[in-house]
Amino acid sequence: MSAFRVHVGDVVTVAVAKTFRVVDSTSIGRETSAADIDGWDSLSHTMLLMEIEQGLGFELPLDTVYGAKNIGELIDVICSIREEATE
Repeated sequence: MSAFRVHVGDVVTVAVAKTFRVVDSTSIGRETSAADIDGWDSLSHTMLLMEIEQGLGFELPLDTVYGAKNIGELIDVICSIREEATE
């Protein structure tokens, strides 16, 4: 696993914990989805993405990241976006 992927995973986990006030961030895993977290709706999803962008220091194409079904897919999409940008 690349250092960047680990970094993205950490940023996403912290952003989810902060946005949804999840006390135990160890409960957030790759399979965690909106259905698993109270209050995760379309508005809070936008807030989450803004928090992730701030943590990563670059903007995410919303049309791409909105399709992620869970945290793992979100991390994968972000990593692939960054890899495409550096090619």
